[in-house]
Amino acid sequence: MKPTFIIVGTQKGGTSAGMFYLDQHPDIYVYQGEPHYFDLDENYNKGDQWYENTFFNSKKSIVRKKERGEKTPIYCFFKKAMDRIHKYNPNIKIIIFLRHPIGRAYSQYNHVVDTSNPISSKYKPTSRMFRNNNATFRQILEKDIKKKNYQDYQTILQKGYYDEQLEYIRKLFPKKNIKVVISERFKKSPLRTTNSMCRFLGVGPIENTKIKVREDLHKRSYPNQISKGDYEFLLRLYKPHMEKLYKIFGKRIKEWDTMTYEKMLDSQYE
Repeated sequence: MKPTFIIVGTQKGGTSAGMFYLDQHPDIYVYQGEPHYFDLDENYNKGDQWYENTFFNSKKSIVRKKERGEKTPIYCFFKKAMDRIHKYNPNIKIIIFLRHPIGRAYSQYNHVVDTSNPISSKYKPTSRMFRNNNATFRQILEKDIKKKNYQDYQTILQKGYYDEQLEYIRKLFPKKNIKVVISERFKKSPLRTTNSMCRFLGVGPIENTKIKVREDLHKRSYPNQISKGDYEFLLRLYKPHMEKLYKIFGKRIKEWDTMTYEKMLDSQYE
C-alpha cells in the first residue's frame, strides 16, 4: 500500500497531535510513529517496497482506509528528503504544521536537553547534541548562526526559517497539494483544524460527538522558562523570515504578530 499524504513538519509544531486527531477519522490511517524513510539514508536505501510493506501493509484495517499517511516532522527541513518524496510521488499531498519559530526553537532545546540526560530524563537518550555539553540556549543559537551548511539534525535556529522551507516545497509540489496548519490555531481549535485537513484530503468532517479530545497532548513544564533576552534575540533573527513567510502566504499570521514575551511564557508546551 502506498501513502496518499505525508505530514512533513515542523518538529515541535504539534504534528503528534495532528496524527492523533486525523487517525480517528474512519477513512484515514496514520502510521503511529515516525518512519524516517526519506531523510535517513540507511532506511531510504532499503527501497520503496520496504517502506510500503513496513508502514502501510495490507492489513484489512489499512486497506479499508481511503487516505493513508505518515508523519516525520524533520522532512520539511531537509531538501534531500523533500526531493525524495517528490521522486516517490510528485502528486502526494503534503501537510506542514508551523508554530511560532521562537516557541518551536525553545521547545526543541528543552526536548534535546531531556533526551541527552539518561539519568534525569523520562525519554530514551537518543540525542548526542548536548551530551557532555553544558552549553546554554544562547550559546547553541550563536553556534547555529555561524553554520554555513546548517542542514543537520543538531540545528535548532534554522529549523524556524519556514520561508526557505516552504519556498522549496512549493517548487516541488503544486500549491493545491500543500496544506499549512498554524499550530497555535490547531491547539486552540483542534476539531475545526482537523476538519480543514480532512477537506484537504478529500474526506468528510469528523463529527464532534465521535472525536476523542486530548487536553494533555504534549503539555509539560520546562525546567527553565525562556529569558526575555533570548526571546528578543530570537525575535530579531526570525523577524525577516517571518515577513518573507507572510509574503508567501499573501497574509499575516495574527497569532504570531500579537505574540509577546509574556504570551510566549504562557504558551510554552512541548
